[in-house]
Amino acid sequence: MSELVIAFDVGGTNTRARVAVVAGVGEPLLAVPDITRCVASARELREFVSQVAATAGRLGTVTAAVVAVAGPVVGERIRLTNWPSDTAITLDELEAAGLPSGRTQLINDAVAGAWGAGARLSSAGPAGGTHPLNTVPGGAAALREGNIVYVAPGTGLGEAVLVRHGLGPHDATVVAGEFQHTQIPCFEGETGRVVDALAVALGRAPDWEDLVSGRGLVRTYYALCAIAAAEPLVITGDDAKRAGGIADAARAGTDAQALAASNVFYRVLGRFAQTLALAFLPCAAVVIGGASTERNLELLRRGRLTQRFTEHHRFGDLLGEVPLHAVGGEVNLEGGVWLAARR
Repeated sequence: MSELVIAFDVGGTNTRARVAVVAGVGEPLLAVPDITRCVASARELREFVSQVAATAGRLGTVTAAVVAVAGPVVGERIRLTNWPSDTAITLDELEAAGLPSGRTQLINDAVAGAWGAGARLSSAGPAGGTHPLNTVPGGAAALREGNIVYVAPGTGLGEAVLVRHGLGPHDATVVAGEFQHTQIPCFEGETGRVVDALAVALGRAPDWEDLVSGRGLVRTYYALCAIAAAEPLVITGDDAKRAGGIADAARAGTDAQALAASNVFYRVLGRFAQTLALAFLPCAAVVIGGASTERNLELLRRGRLTQRFTEHHRFGDLLGEVPLHAVGGEVNLEGGVWLAARR
């Protein structure tokens, strides 16, 4: 029978699973099309895991699994704060649901994304590859020495760094944190006015994710509308799902405030990526991931993310030598499969 691995990408609303054949040479091959399910509790996740494991078991022997979850992993336990209740997940429960005992790994989703991004940059990679965002001296065809910073703006904001030290079975380690929840620094001009409006409405200093996320795009849009009307911003439980409509209007050019909100989003994202790149020098590349990033590449370029990334009083020239890439598709699942196949 075929040897299989399973990767899961557990989000606040949807969970995706990929079953791949790993025997032989080359990239793992999909055994079945990716499976997506709306999951909003630990119980529903266990049921989904059991169903996927049973499907894989009919096709071959599952040798390893990786479960990537949107939240910080502490030991072998994680709590997904975007679920309304029943939020705790443990590795033992996942193995009891059908994943291979002793060969299942529970990780943060940005960790999986960083491994997937690294795999794409290190080889021809899966279909879709990467989208270069800047031109650097000597070109960006070969991956140079240094660390890979991975940033994933979406419903929320995630970040991880692939530290390429040449040690251990993978020659690297991925470090993930919650830096996106640190207080955002001072900004000038339009972005500064948005930050000030958010601070008043939230009753606290905004963090990076308050601007760079689906929810952040919505709040930035309404902040700009409030500023234009000389009125205070009122936050009334806005929904990140409205972000898609704002991005659509920005792409279509039908709403000036939507385009302005998109520009603020990507300018702030550029500064966020710059901060991480400086924290993890030497930096071989910065990768912006996610389906929304790939869908909004033209907005990203119009928002001058690359210019904001290199604007620095001391290290501007050095940052200008760092390749910037965008990746789309299921990079979290790719990273999960990559890790599982090597277990």
